[in-house]
Amino acid sequence: MSKRTTIVLGVIALAMALFIGIFESGMLSTGELEARRGRVLQRFVRPRVSDVELVSGETRIVLHRDREEDLDEFELGHWKLTAPIDSDADQDAVDQLLSSLEWLEARRSLRGITDEDRTRFGLAEPRATVRFTVAGEDVTVALGGEDPRGEGVYVGVSDRPDEAFVVGQDFVEALQHDVAHFRRKELFDSLRSADVSAVELSTQQERARVERTEGGWMLREPYEALARTSSLEEIFSMLREVRATRFLDEADLAQPSRELVVRRDRAENEANRTPLRLRIGGACPGREAEVVAMVGDEGPIVCVTAESISTLDLGVDRLRESRLVAMRDDEMERAELDGYQLRREDMGWQIVQGEDERAADDDAIADWTNQMRAQEALAYEPATDEALRARGLATPRATITLHRSDQERSERVALGATDADGVWVRRGDDPQIARFPLVAAELLTAPAIRFRDRRLVRDVETNAQDVVVLRGGVEERVQKRGTEWRVTTPVEVAADGVVTRDVVRAVASLTAVRFVADRASAEHGLERPRFVVTATFEGPLPDEDDAAEEHDHDHGEHEDEEETPPRVFVLRIGAATEGGAFAQLGEDPAVFVVASDLIADLEGPLASRDLLAVETSELESLVLVRGGERVELRREGDGWTAGQGPADEARTTLIFDRLASMRAVGTTRYGEPAPADGMASPTLVLEIHRRTGTPEQYELRVGAPGAAGADGWYHARRSDLAIGFRLGAPVARAFVDYQP
Repeated sequence: MSKRTTIVLGVIALAMALFIGIFESGMLSTGELEARRGRVLQRFVRPRVSDVELVSGETRIVLHRDREEDLDEFELGHWKLTAPIDSDADQDAVDQLLSSLEWLEARRSLRGITDEDRTRFGLAEPRATVRFTVAGEDVTVALGGEDPRGEGVYVGVSDRPDEAFVVGQDFVEALQHDVAHFRRKELFDSLRSADVSAVELSTQQERARVERTEGGWMLREPYEALARTSSLEEIFSMLREVRATRFLDEADLAQPSRELVVRRDRAENEANRTPLRLRIGGACPGREAEVVAMVGDEGPIVCVTAESISTLDLGVDRLRESRLVAMRDDEMERAELDGYQLRREDMGWQIVQGEDERAADDDAIADWTNQMRAQEALAYEPATDEALRARGLATPRATITLHRSDQERSERVALGATDADGVWVRRGDDPQIARFPLVAAELLTAPAIRFRDRRLVRDVETNAQDVVVLRGGVEERVQKRGTEWRVTTPVEVAADGVVTRDVVRAVASLTAVRFVADRASAEHGLERPRFVVTATFEGPLPDEDDAAEEHDHDHGEHEDEEETPPRVFVLRIGAATEGGAFAQLGEDPAVFVVASDLIADLEGPLASRDLLAVETSELESLVLVRGGERVELRREGDGWTAGQGPADEARTTLIFDRLASMRAVGTTRYGEPAPADGMASPTLVLEIHRRTGTPEQYELRVGAPGAAGADGWYHARRSDLAIGFRLGAPVARAFVDYQP
């Protein structure tokens, strides 16, 4: 083949490719048609449909898909109504109609139909038609009569003239809608808060106007004051979400009950600068829970639910900013207080005092800002020079400034004088000063310690080796032996595994309930503390990322690391307060509150609460002494005797089960019993004689009740142990009431 021939063939091939591309760009591809095989509407390729016309009786509805220039060929675009009105379409309603066409399936197909058949099927004069345009070609769907078999209705399609189909009744329902169904229900386009320059709200009683300034929103009418941003956001949200439930031809809105105008002078696009206007009238005809509304000056006029526009009932007082501060936590980047700053960084909040910077407690800061937002003004006065001097705001005693992350604005709050009714405050350049509850003064003068990181110790519970508790002048030492804990001072007994682990866990992950002072004062009771806990930990520290899983810490990960020196934590606990007790840790003078659960665990010795239990298999005999009565139970073969005869098996088994599972509800003290314990004249004495174990013989004495009620208990002691126990009242009563 010559070179010239090759060139000619190439030109022809290119021309054909161009022709095919141009020809098929407006046609459906083979692949698209193949995908529709088996459907009633084989040419309905949804992304390519541009127009839909629905005719039913006198109603003609025309829908057109707008495609912007930057949309790809198969992007959906936006549907609009072009007849009988020009309006945006309800995209969901159009989507439902398109779906009913796209997925239309035949329950029965009839081929080779005649004109007579078409007349008999109701297709010659259909009750409704749907015409759609796809790839520049029109296809019409005709809706005929009912199928006599009851399977559905007849349908004909213009591109399949010799066929008819029976489809389900749901297709009829999809077509039986008026124009209102396809009309857009949202009353306004998407509203950007940043575009809004002013908001005007009028009722028959009052009028309010809010303007955006460089410092934020200001209420200009009916008086000048800071405006409440959250109330404005509620209005904007209402405009974005309010929907028509019904369209009306006319209504009397000459004197609306409420009227809202939102001016958008800040919008970059000039088309978006048109003010949004909404007027509300009376009740919607025949709909008790709905009211009439009109959009703009020319409509539409619609019904909306009264609940959806309830935001317009806010009133002037709710448009005024009455809170001490308004900034949300997610907006705040930095807070300046007298003498220090709170600053948000990647890893969380920091307290900055001069050159010193330490971690802050995120929850404490959130609690502080939440409390400030919760404070509402009690009274207002114009911020005249005279009022500022009289209320201590000419030279405020404290000032805080909250800075937003976007640097758009900040909030400054100045603290003035206190009187019997509250404290006076000025927020920024508010034309009004306000009286707030007295707690506002505490919030605005919060010391830096309030925000200190409450996580005081982060160690591993299983690293604990030794715990010393100084309690009432008596030192108690508990040491780990293998995996078990034992009390080694002032007595040698098993420690209570549950309570000791709770104490160790509390120290290993010590977290303050709150910080209260930079240093201790008399009220904190730390000069002569109730408890001093000294805990020693040995072994590798948890990785920072593993702190939340410290109880499951894998020590093997650190085998190759350098040996970690022991850590000794000294916790001093003083007077009780709300939520626990005042405390200090180590050499740090700061006073915080430690949780009440730890206090409850430290109240008595850490000795095992199970030391009162005796297994039945160990017993030779048990004597119950109750006042002047003495009941002796003695082992006899496989049973028990009481006096001259056998003891009741059921009742005796129950009492021995009580003894075997006996667990004290708590402990009281080491050393000799106090007179109030009632050991001199006990309620009950159990004389225990064991055939195995040591000691071979001892007494369990149950003294006076220590507490009554549902949680009642009795003082109890073993004669061989200098430890006081609390024995639950139900257990004690079981032995007192026992009859052999």
